[in-house]
Amino acid sequence: MINTDSIVKETKDALSAIMENDYSEIEEVQKTWFYLQFLLVTLLNYHRLFNYSSWNSNHSIALCKMHGYGLVGDKLLEFYKTQTRHLTAYLDRISFGSPVTDFIQSIQAIREHFMKVELRIRLDKIDVIESRATTNITDSFYTPPELAKTVVREAIEQLINKKYEKMPIDSNLTSRQRIRDFLQSATIVDLSCGCGDFFWAAQEYLLNSYDIPYEKSAKSFYGIDIDPIALQIVICRIIAQVEEKEWRKIIKQFSLGNALYYSHTPISIDEKADLFATGRLYAKEMGVDYTIVFGGTTPDIIIGNPPWGKIRFEERKFFKPARPDISSVPQKNKRAVLVESIKDTWPQLFDLYCKVSADFQSARKYLVLNPFLKKSIAGELNTNTLFCELAYNMANRHGCSAMVLKSSIAIAQANKAFWNHLIDTNAISTILFFDNREKIFNIDSRERFCILVLTRTKREGFELVAGLTNTSGIFQKERTTITKDQLVRINPFSGMMPNISSNDSMRVLLDIHKRLPLFDDIYPNCHFGRLIHLTAHSKYIDTSSKKDNILVYEGKFIEQYDARYSTFEEVPTDKVYAPKASSVRQKECVDKKIPEGRYFVNAEFWNSYRVNYSELYSLCWRSLTSVTNRRTMIAMILPNCPTSQSIQMLQIQNKETLLLLLGLFNSIPFDYIIRLKMPGIDLTQAVIKQIPVPPPEVYEEMVTYDGIHEKLLWHILHRVLSLISNEPKLGELIKPLTEYNFRELSLSERIVNRKALDNLFSIAYGLSRQEYEEISATFPSPDYQYL
Repeated sequence: MINTDSIVKETKDALSAIMENDYSEIEEVQKTWFYLQFLLVTLLNYHRLFNYSSWNSNHSIALCKMHGYGLVGDKLLEFYKTQTRHLTAYLDRISFGSPVTDFIQSIQAIREHFMKVELRIRLDKIDVIESRATTNITDSFYTPPELAKTVVREAIEQLINKKYEKMPIDSNLTSRQRIRDFLQSATIVDLSCGCGDFFWAAQEYLLNSYDIPYEKSAKSFYGIDIDPIALQIVICRIIAQVEEKEWRKIIKQFSLGNALYYSHTPISIDEKADLFATGRLYAKEMGVDYTIVFGGTTPDIIIGNPPWGKIRFEERKFFKPARPDISSVPQKNKRAVLVESIKDTWPQLFDLYCKVSADFQSARKYLVLNPFLKKSIAGELNTNTLFCELAYNMANRHGCSAMVLKSSIAIAQANKAFWNHLIDTNAISTILFFDNREKIFNIDSRERFCILVLTRTKREGFELVAGLTNTSGIFQKERTTITKDQLVRINPFSGMMPNISSNDSMRVLLDIHKRLPLFDDIYPNCHFGRLIHLTAHSKYIDTSSKKDNILVYEGKFIEQYDARYSTFEEVPTDKVYAPKASSVRQKECVDKKIPEGRYFVNAEFWNSYRVNYSELYSLCWRSLTSVTNRRTMIAMILPNCPTSQSIQMLQIQNKETLLLLLGLFNSIPFDYIIRLKMPGIDLTQAVIKQIPVPPPEVYEEMVTYDGIHEKLLWHILHRVLSLISNEPKLGELIKPLTEYNFRELSLSERIVNRKALDNLFSIAYGLSRQEYEEISATFPSPDYQYL
């Protein structure tokens, strides 16, 4: 078993020796770190291709031979020549005690381990630390084999279903033989192929299902990737399956670069390798000439798991490895002062900062030049969406694409233009939604993703399977057909998919939308907003309380029916401004303190800003949330005050309506629908406006509840007012409403009232007892334990 930790340590030590403990030339440090890895992998691939079982071979000859096949550029040879002494010692230390065959079997594991660590560079020292488990600077996640097999099967069977009927009949061939012959000539492409997970899955499926041997399928693959080491790994594994006379042809079917950039003037392997090594993934020189890669053909099948990131320069992430003091500053204007200072203290780092940030700033300009990208270049650039459109438009008219993507491609409002284009052109064949709670990917268990299959076949709707947690029995699952009309009924403003957890959830949503109007139809006069943005308004923000500033309320401070839920009062100063800092929950009592905050806004600026919001009170809710939380919607009424972007709010003129909406927002029926329709982690007004709600006349109906016969509205407001009656800053709102007979409640009475409100809103929604119990069962129990 190869010890990858030991390999990383030896590589770090070799880097220290080569740089002589001077790390000021940060780009040279990053390139050297990369070329040390590239050297090791290249030698292992050489041994794989030429069947050497011993380390006792001439490294220089090996590198020259790999260079002759175009698998490395000139720079790796020059690197070895100028650093032979250090590199020989490095390779000797790594190889000691282990046969080369063990290393060859572990090539991909070695590469993946390097991508899981982060090289931290200071002026006078370096360190290597564990980073995020399965992702790296390319925002790629390594695909589990079973998931890759699922994608491959969906793609291949879709292609057969589409093209088989158009194939000429040959009486001398059986149907299976004709399909086999067709598949042997099909082109299979991965635009971000990494180390080739999807190619191996395709080879296995073609062998087991259609008797196509590896040496035949190996000639069908075409790949692009931005990582030179990963690309060399996949090429060498493929060509090792065929005769050497076939190698050069197959090697030409793979290209190094960023597949999102189309370029007729590609640069050398060395130049692209250096750009990759220094994190310049979106430099214009990283473009790829598709005509060279595909040799004039158009792909039959495009498969893959493209990067799951956004194309934007993350300044704090950039500085974390080299200047954590800059990275730790959350306010952009204060970071800018520190960034400016490195012009003198570390000019090489500042130069790299300028290059990388400029690459990202220019990205949109170069993406527009790609003839295959039209609808996805809108708003914030999402790599998932861009790769998906690239694949769909690149496949030939009889072909298909099947990719692993974030569920947001079908759910998030930001992808509206592209998603609606797919729906309008009947491009979607199948979409399979997965929850990651069984950790298919070694990332956050709350993450959701999908397999999206696209073709140009005309059809009525597409097949849907939702709520998958693994790939077991996936092809036996019931598939529901979803049409454009159904999507528009559920999300009339966007036509996007709801965030459903099962096919049954889709049926429930369709039924509710048939019966009830939308929030925006019933409450069109609501004034929505977000008030203080800590970045956009940073020049008006302080981190300490002064006479001329005002506390900025954060989402952490509110809970359902509680405006004083938590505080930063007991949090150590060094943790208050840390990324994802946590406040401390206040002890439950009548006289809880007003929260102690982290940010304060200039009073004069606030007074000029608040004129847009005329009401004295606002219904506020936590904007950053999750459908997997105990509750997704957490709302409370606040007096008109500064709130951060972690809170969204609405104002409405009528006091009773404001209080009614507080109860509605915090109810289980409303929250359940929010969970089904909320994309991502940001609960925006666009989501709220599309939620079906009870019509006003329902609240006027007489209901007997808890022995009292009153209007449904009275029962609801009686309990809502009682729950917030102890809030000192809401006096002017609640005291005049004496007809609702409210009073302060004990802890046990608060729990009873909360449960009663959920029951009352289930009546308003027209839910049967069984329907309400099934909905309630989807929430953690007991739901009120935090009180």
